[in-house]
Amino acid sequence: TAAVQATNQLLAALSTQLQGLQTILIAQARTQDTILAQQQAGAIAARAETARATAFTKKGSALPNIADFK
Repeated sequence: TAAVQATNQLLAALSTQLQGLQTILIAQARTQDTILAQQQAGAIAARAETARATAFTKKGSALPNIADFK
C-alpha cells in the first residue's frame, strides 16, 4: 500500500542520513587522533630540545696555556 511504501522511503532516507553521520563521526575521531599524535610528538620534541639545550658538557679552559707565553 501507499503507507507502507512511504514508510519504506522514510526508512531509506533515515538509513542514508545515519550512514552520513557515521562517516562524519569516524572522520572526527580520526582527526582527534591525529591532533593528539601531533601534540604528543611536539611535546616529545620540546623535551628533547630542552634536554639538549640544558645539557652540561665539561670543557677545558678557554684561556691560553701559560707555556704559550714563553
